[in-house]
Amino acid sequence: MIKRLWHSGVYWDTVLFSAIFDLNGWRILDRFFFAVSRSADGFAYPTACLLVLRSQPSIGLSFFSAALAGFAVEIAVYKIAKHLVKRSRPFRALPDIHHLIAPPDQFSFPSGHTAGAVLFALLAAHFFPAFGMPLFLWAALVGFSRIYLGVHYPSDVCTGAILGLASGKIALAAVLSASRLI
Repeated sequence: MIKRLWHSGVYWDTVLFSAIFDLNGWRILDRFFFAVSRSADGFAYPTACLLVLRSQPSIGLSFFSAALAGFAVEIAVYKIAKHLVKRSRPFRALPDIHHLIAPPDQFSFPSGHTAGAVLFALLAAHFFPAFGMPLFLWAALVGFSRIYLGVHYPSDVCTGAILGLASGKIALAAVLSASRLI
C-alpha cells in the first residue's frame, strides 16, 4: 500500500514537472524565469537586511536577527535533507530533459532557492506588511522558475516552501520571545 502510494506520488510529481517544463522554449519566458531564479541566489538577502538595519535601526535589528536565525535553521535542515535524500535532479533522471540554469549542487530535494525566498518573504512581510503580497508572489515565481528551468520537481519546491515557512516561524518566535525578555 505505501509503496503504491509512493510510486503514485512520484508519477504525479513527474507529470506535473513535465507539464511545467514543457512551457519553456519561449525566449522571453526563459529569460524572465532565469532572472527570477537568479534573484533568489542569496546575495540579495544580506544586503536587504543590512539596508533595513541601517535605515530603520529599531525594526532593523529584529529583522536582521530573525533573518540570521531563520537562514541558520533553513540552511542546516536543507543541507541535512540534501545529504539524506540524494534525489537526482530531473535533467539527470528523466530522458530528454535539459536544464536552462546551472544547479548549485548535485541533488534536487528540497529546493533551497524556494526555501530562502519564502523565508525572506515571510520575515519581510512580518516586519513590513505592505511588502508581503509582492514578496510572496516573487517567492512563488522563484519556486515555479526552478521547475520551469528543469532543476527541481514540484515536490522539491513544495518542500522548500514548507521549510522556508517553518524556518521563518521558528526565527520569528525566537526573536520575538527574546525581545520580550529585554
